Amino acid sequence: MAGVLGGSAWKEAGVAARYAAFRPSYSKAIFDAIAKFSGKSEESKGETAVDIATGSGQAAFPLSTYFKRVLAVDFSQAQVDAGNSRKEKPDNVTFMLGSAEHSGVDASTADLVTAAQAAHWFDIPAFAAEAKRVLRPQGTLSVWTYDLGALETKEANATFQGFYHDTLDGCWSEKRKIVDARYEPIYEELKHHFGTVEKVTLEMPTTMTIHALVNYIGTWSGYAEYMKVQGRDDPLPSLLDRLVSDLHASSPHEVTKVVWPVTLINARV
Repeated sequence: MAGVLGGSAWKEAGVAARYAAFRPSYSKAIFDAIAKFSGKSEESKGETAVDIATGSGQAAFPLSTYFKRVLAVDFSQAQVDAGNSRKEKPDNVTFMLGSAEHSGVDASTADLVTAAQAAHWFDIPAFAAEAKRVLRPQGTLSVWTYDLGALETKEANATFQGFYHDTLDGCWSEKRKIVDARYEPIYEELKHHFGTVEKVTLEMPTTMTIHALVNYIGTWSGYAEYMKVQGRDDPLPSLLDRLVSDLHASSPHEVTKVVWPVTLINARV
């Protein structure tokens, strides 16, 4: 989801393209849990869903299976353009410019508002107010995050964790702590704004090449911040070599499994 790269960096077309190419796809289990809470299904579709900070549609596209219309909202024109250019874009998904706090969506028109891997960047009270403005009576809100994934060997996990915690130490925004806390602060805040709030823990298993995994790491905001310091060598090539070795692979193009822990928060007006 959008929002991982802050400020002007997130608006760059190159960042949007890498994000579309290398961010993991969200598992069907997430959308089934959302649909169950909202009372919708693939057979009994809702009218309208609004995906905030949509990026290039990583959550909006799957939502199109459960809703007749999906409004995919992002503050970055580059992300909107990237989403519109994706060949797999469903016909019932419409991209538009807007923010979490000022979406531009008409009042009382949505059955569901979502934000995937993005809510830690939001002003949560303002976002909650905007979601309630947009939602119909009994409408629902769903936000989710995924934490660091688990790799297939102990050595690879140590390398992955070390890169996150040690190499990129000091490069992460304070907002990242909300992800590390698995959205507990957001869960507590939303209790003040919605009548019913639940938290669900899921897993998001994904297969990808080791090369794609390292390119995914290259979309991290902490990596972007690290590379802003002049004279620093790019740490990704050496990370790639280490992960190939740690995963006992013969090339970076071998496929590996990553399992991300997901925290999903559902709320009802």
